[in-house]
Amino acid sequence: MSSAPEDTPGAPSTPAPTTAPAPGLIITEEDWADLLGPHLTSAPTRPPFDPLRYVDSLPEVDVDDIPADANRCPHCWLPFGTTDEDNPDYLPDAPETAEIGLALAFFAELPFDRSRMDNDPVRTPCGHVFGRSCLLDSLQLVGTTCPMCRAELDGGGRSRVGVG
Repeated sequence: MSSAPEDTPGAPSTPAPTTAPAPGLIITEEDWADLLGPHLTSAPTRPPFDPLRYVDSLPEVDVDDIPADANRCPHCWLPFGTTDEDNPDYLPDAPETAEIGLALAFFAELPFDRSRMDNDPVRTPCGHVFGRSCLLDSLQLVGTTCPMCRAELDGGGRSRVGVG
């Protein structure tokens, strides 16, 4: 029966085993940065795509300059410069409660109300013309591509909108 020497002078000592981290240990971004710091490359970051600012920066198109056969928004099919509210037969959805109806009525009177439909035509860099609100809806819900030709509109190669 041989046994290993317990404390032999000059023998290398083995480090004491460390205890495993507690279950549920949370590693923060800073911890990861410390651990991987030299292995990470930092790419320049761009601000998130802002659909409202983008649509507001597009050139407006005079309705009179649009041929009669193309005078409808390809998204909602309403004539440019008009909205559902311009139609005398239009009946808006009833608000869920009277309080919501009152709040919406006050909000609609504010000069900066962005919820109001705006079907004034704007031209994208790829040359397509949309109503302002329709293009804004598409950019917010679908991505940063032109709804007609899928050309990238934000200039950065992203295909989804960063909502933040």
